[in-house]
Amino acid sequence: MTFNPGELIPMATLPNFRDIGGWPTHGGGRVRRGLLYRSVALHHVGDADLAACSRLGIRSVYDLRTDGERTAEPDRILNGVELIVVDVLADSTEAAPAQRLGPLSNPNSGRRDA
Repeated sequence: MTFNPGELIPMATLPNFRDIGGWPTHGGGRVRRGLLYRSVALHHVGDADLAACSRLGIRSVYDLRTDGERTAEPDRILNGVELIVVDVLADSTEAAPAQRLGPLSNPNSGRRDA
């Protein structure tokens, strides 16, 4: 099955699962498909979707969440898959990851009308 660049790959328990490949490059080529995928909520992945990830040949999972987020909801990954922690907010002293969703879910939050 082939998907367009950025198109959702349907998985019941992996929201927003996508192949990063397929996008056009500046030189007229395309980013190779089947090498890098993105998703969220690996702590909720079901057995069927975990098996589907195995069939895709996924060998590494990069977890960008904070230590607190990883502790509260640990990823569920297959045996033999390398878990690589890249806490993108580790050096931030002002970050509040849970609050980042507010403006996305309510575009009027924080709005100041003149």
